[in-house]
Amino acid sequence: MDIYNLTKVDSITDDESMLRFGFSIIGVIERPIVNFEFETQEEAEAAHKAMQAIVAKAKLITSYPR
Repeated sequence: MDIYNLTKVDSITDDESMLRFGFSIIGVIERPIVNFEFETQEEAEAAHKAMQAIVAKAKLITSYPR
């Protein structure tokens, strides 16, 4: 069983109505641990592809409150 997974790249509108693209890393309870946002879909797709191998091997991904 995979511990972590990536969501698909999707469009995101922020509070200022800016269109961005991004994805999340989710844990076993299907809640986002961390989100990534990019200005273009191409940037988001490239980052998503790079993160696939990293997330597949990760034993622990921890987010910290701001």
